[in-house]
Amino acid sequence: MSFLESSSELSGSELPGAHRGRFSLHAPDGGAPASARAGLPAAGGGDELLRLELELLRRAQRDALRLRRELAAFFLVTIALFGVAQLVRDLIRADLPPLLQMAYSWGFLLLLLAPIGWFVRRQPLPLARLGVTLSGARQSLREALVVAAVALAAGVALRVGPALRGEPWLVWGSVAGYSRLELALFLAAYGPHCLLQEFIARGVIQTSLERLLPDAGRLSPIVVTSVLFGVFHLYVSLAFALITFAASVGFGLFYARRRTLVGVAAVHAAVGIASVAVGLN
Repeated sequence: MSFLESSSELSGSELPGAHRGRFSLHAPDGGAPASARAGLPAAGGGDELLRLELELLRRAQRDALRLRRELAAFFLVTIALFGVAQLVRDLIRADLPPLLQMAYSWGFLLLLLAPIGWFVRRQPLPLARLGVTLSGARQSLREALVVAAVALAAGVALRVGPALRGEPWLVWGSVAGYSRLELALFLAAYGPHCLLQEFIARGVIQTSLERLLPDAGRLSPIVVTSVLFGVFHLYVSLAFALITFAASVGFGLFYARRRTLVGVAAVHAAVGIASVAVGLN
């Protein structure tokens, strides 16, 4: 048998890439080039990499521009908040009739919703990301009941001494001169009032600061929000603004647990009513 005859009898499994007795110069993977099998970039790969880098650069520039615009919008909203706070300080006085005090308080809160609404419309976020959601509300309300019980116990503890001296347990502080009807209106409106305050402070401002300052940590947006919240209450007194700042830090930490306004608004209402009842406000 000659050499040619013996080579023609070899099977395809004995020669890699052979097909029907013929030797193939292609790879057994279907003909992929050797450069691809070696992991080398094919022709034109450099152009594709350059296009990818340019697209990433353009995307980074768009993100930076959007961040600058959001920071500018937040700055404008902050100026508007300070402007309304100054207006509140000039117009709300302790000698105003109770109904007029409540009307002013609600009027200025609703006035704040104009710049806040403009800012929210610019945000690429659904309302659920701003705390307007029932997700986690049940757990948040259970935790709010615990906080409310603690606030009530603290208020009672503060009144033990005066009560032993014959003073009433509840003095109602700044609303002591209200009639029963006016006090009922105040208590009925206080919960919704707290909900709107928390939407502005926690839902919008705190959430926006968390987005605009992603590397600042968890506590920084809460503290900055609380400073603004305290400044807004300077029209009452400096001491009350400091108390409000401390309470706002607690509200911010509470909100960060569940990201829903339901619980934090309940905590705000409970702490606020307890402070008024024992004369702290």
